[in-house]
Amino acid sequence: MQRKVSRHQAIAAPASPREAAELLGDLGDLRLSTRRSLGAPWYPLLIFGGLTVLSAALVAQVGIGALGAFWLLAGPCGLLAIRRHYRTRGRRRGVTGDRRSWTVGIVLCCACGAAGVAGGQLGGATSGLLAPVWVAVAGYLAFGVLQRRVAPSVGVAAAAAAATATGIGGQAPWLVELVFGAGLMLTGVLLGLAGARR
Repeated sequence: MQRKVSRHQAIAAPASPREAAELLGDLGDLRLSTRRSLGAPWYPLLIFGGLTVLSAALVAQVGIGALGAFWLLAGPCGLLAIRRHYRTRGRRRGVTGDRRSWTVGIVLCCACGAAGVAGGQLGGATSGLLAPVWVAVAGYLAFGVLQRRVAPSVGVAAAAAAATATGIGGQAPWLVELVFGAGLMLTGVLLGLAGARR
């Protein structure tokens, strides 16, 4: 006697490896389109832009030497705030981020710190400020590839270009930090508003 198979069971158990591969591909596409529907990753730009603006105030008051200690504390705190935001959003909407993005984020924070120290020792104060800025651009290009989004990378690159022009123009170090931080925050706000309109 042949057992009757429900439609759900037929979908759950593909008949061939080719059908199983197609089903997994369809699920991957669905996961990507669902993540994309949540909008561009604006929150990290807002958090790290705000921290950079705070670092500008610190540099104006204390000097560039305080940046290492500031970012040693602020970097992990920023990552924790971002993780909390996305975890809450994931519980609320049922969609979580790509784990590879967290790996890139942690590597990016460490690389920015190392670039700041190396740039400062090799090229002076302006290089110490601008080296992490361009490492951040490279990191956001990596995020852009992972998430298939160009807008955040373009915004970070524009902020980096403005900060570089400020630094090369001989402006005070705190102003370089302020320009970059404000550019990140502006990009985050614009991306957040664009996502809210969807």
